[in-house]
Amino acid sequence: MLNTALKCPNLVGVMFKYSVFVVYLFIHIKWVLNLLAYDLFLKNRSSAGVNVPKVFPIKKVFVSLEDVITVKLDSKTLEYYGKILNQNSSFDFQEKLNMPLNNLPGVGLPNKATGANSKKPYVELYGIFDKSKLTLSITGKNSEGKKETFAYEYNFANDKETITSPTGDLMFLRLDAECYFVDDKLLFDLYKDAGVIVSEGAVPHQIFTNVCKAFSSFWKKQIVFEDLKKHSRFTFRIVILPFSLLSQGKVEYRSQEEFSTGESFEDCFGNLATGYPSKPTINAKFFSFDDEAFTINCKTGKDFYQNLGIGNVSFDKINLPSDRVIRIAGLEWYFFELSDSSLNFETKNSGIYDQLLSNYNVLSRRAGLRDTTTLSSLKIICAKRAQAKIEVLLDDNLTLDQLKTLLSRAQDDLKYHPLALESLIVENSNRDIIWSDYIAAIRHFINGTYFGRAVLLQRLTCIVRDRNHLQKWLKGEKTDEFFVKSQFCLDLLTITENGKSMDQNEEYAYKIGVIAGKYVKYKQETKETNNSTKDILTYSKYDRERLRFVYRRVGIGISLSKANIGNLTQTIIENNAPKEEIDDTHAHDDYSYFFYKGVFENLI
Repeated sequence: MLNTALKCPNLVGVMFKYSVFVVYLFIHIKWVLNLLAYDLFLKNRSSAGVNVPKVFPIKKVFVSLEDVITVKLDSKTLEYYGKILNQNSSFDFQEKLNMPLNNLPGVGLPNKATGANSKKPYVELYGIFDKSKLTLSITGKNSEGKKETFAYEYNFANDKETITSPTGDLMFLRLDAECYFVDDKLLFDLYKDAGVIVSEGAVPHQIFTNVCKAFSSFWKKQIVFEDLKKHSRFTFRIVILPFSLLSQGKVEYRSQEEFSTGESFEDCFGNLATGYPSKPTINAKFFSFDDEAFTINCKTGKDFYQNLGIGNVSFDKINLPSDRVIRIAGLEWYFFELSDSSLNFETKNSGIYDQLLSNYNVLSRRAGLRDTTTLSSLKIICAKRAQAKIEVLLDDNLTLDQLKTLLSRAQDDLKYHPLALESLIVENSNRDIIWSDYIAAIRHFINGTYFGRAVLLQRLTCIVRDRNHLQKWLKGEKTDEFFVKSQFCLDLLTITENGKSMDQNEEYAYKIGVIAGKYVKYKQETKETNNSTKDILTYSKYDRERLRFVYRRVGIGISLSKANIGNLTQTIIENNAPKEEIDDTHAHDDYSYFFYKGVFENLI
């Protein structure tokens, strides 16, 4: 290979450039990974919460099996466990049932599982209350190795209890038998000693049934049926623990795969470490080594983190804050101020623009209470999760001044616009979600740049012409303010020469649409419609020639109407007639979006 390269100078040059590119790419990837990892480390280093895969309310239940099954529910109050980190719609349930969040340090239940296939530390029941029904379940495998679920349901409306009959008496679970301890004794062994599981890690059905009955009885005592009508849905977990943990229920995690260097050293974050981790992170999967082909130097385990200079002390704090996730449009968003890890942003549930505006209002109020020079950036992370995989779609920082400048682009005195940018999300015929335009628009916005107006209009036109939209709207269904939202997107994300919402050509198409919409609505109200009335609304393209044709068709239709032609002409045509036509340069452009905007603002 070397001899061949020496004989071919061009090949030598290509190999050299390729080598330089690989080195540059390695340095760039390493820098980006470390930068985001360091931001997460800063966010979590002083956080009171414990890193867990997912945050949810829990109820501890202590169980033992000797001659009889003994079940005792945890009686400690929320105040005992400490601060409530999330006060959402389920807080009323948490308070009445004394169910703390699982990431509170006082709960004492660490969970270092790194994925859906990881072994679980605890015997847990999945709980859900929905429409007056309480359902508790656990899934594992039966004695034949087939997937099976133990299920219990209680209907509060008719006081009926339903227990699913299993094919076998034992439910085999994948429990961690190596890393979780209580006073130097394995939790797995304590489970066996208490009779919660048999030696193979299987839970008897009778244990499941007794726990479910005890919990449903407790629920009925704490919450009367009339109060349940105020709530629609509540999800939680029941953690079954050995009875011996009743007095001291704290569990300790001890890593079995941590590699020590033999002496302490300072890692790239400035922390003293004794070794390098070897497992993936709990939930920051973009910082893990799922596939060697996509890792630095194709390294995994200890070598991956050693390449990055991440020690075991820093590693424990590199995780996405599970208790701070805000779900918008099926994506996971994280917002935090690095200088104050305790700051929580309220979930607006009305789209990304409203969330950013709400965050800005919180930060601006806080800025008035302290020196503005101490303000750090607002960290914004957007991630898409697919089972155990997570893809970071957006990672950026904005100062308070930058955020205000961006939000002021709409020139509407910083008003809320619910789900405006979400109008760019496309759902295809297979009900697959396409986020590309949505994310691209947000990325342009946050970077302070403008989206190509022609490109955005093309996307909006495609959304309008989608059969699920256009056909429904033509039948009279509401547009859900699509044109209000999309026009806001145009004002926010694009720029016109005159600074107005529409240029001369777009305004022409819009006004022809207004005329067409008023005309069709009039025909419907006077019952003068026929099979061709709506034909003017279904053309494949609305360029200058087609818009002129629509104008003529409306004029002819009005002249043939039985109503007062003079009043009708003035109401529909003269009051809305465009002043200038589309210029010759853009005569063949498609103005469907603005035509339909005018139509449906007047037709529906």
